[in-house]
Amino acid sequence: MPRLAPAALPDGLPLTELSDFTVAEACAFGRDLARLPMTDAVVALGRLYTQALPSAHRAEQGIFYTPPPLAGRLLNKAERAGHDWRTGRALDPSCGGGRSLSKPPLACWPQ
Repeated sequence: MPRLAPAALPDGLPLTELSDFTVAEACAFGRDLARLPMTDAVVALGRLYTQALPSAHRAEQGIFYTPPPLAGRLLNKAERAGHDWRTGRALDPSCGGGRSLSKPPLACWPQ
């Protein structure tokens, strides 16, 4: 199986060699994600991303997973306040799994 080049890690987070089993499971997870609707895939990947980080690192960096119902409520409130995802600008309050970023592009696609 092909292996990806390691990404730069924050200081103090060691890179561990992944077993063949782990690589195979990651590939299977990616295939499963590709079969899901985009918003469901974003939720699953975001949850995995935040849970994969060590808890001390998450706490130190203020990294939290926003539950989909909360992200959806915030996005709906923006729409009710008159925000138009096709023409307006919005600052995503997170830098995590991207849940807040999934709805605006979908709102721009023709139904």
